[in-house]
Amino acid sequence: GEVGRGEPVGERALLREAKRSADVTAIRSTTLVRLSSEGFDRLLEGHPPLRTRLAQLVKAREAAPPPVLGVAGVAGEPVTIVGSSP
Repeated sequence: GEVGRGEPVGERALLREAKRSADVTAIRSTTLVRLSSEGFDRLLEGHPPLRTRLAQLVKAREAAPPPVLGVAGVAGEPVTIVGSSP
C-alpha cells in the first residue's frame, strides 16, 4: 500500500512499544521527522488528542484488508512487485 502526504508511519510500534512491523520506501522526494520513543512520549504528553487520533489510525489500518500483491512484467524484463487494495 501507499502512505499519503502527511500520514504517519511507525506509529503502531511507538504506541505499543513494539518492534516495527514494516519498512517504508519513499518513491518521491520526502521530508521525514524521526522521533525517539522518549520524544514521541513527550509529544503525546503535550498533545493528548494526538494519542487518540493515532490510536484510531492504527485500529483502522489493522481492520483494513491486507494489500493484494501481484507481479507485473514482460518475459525477459525485470519484474516489479505492485500492491493494491482489493
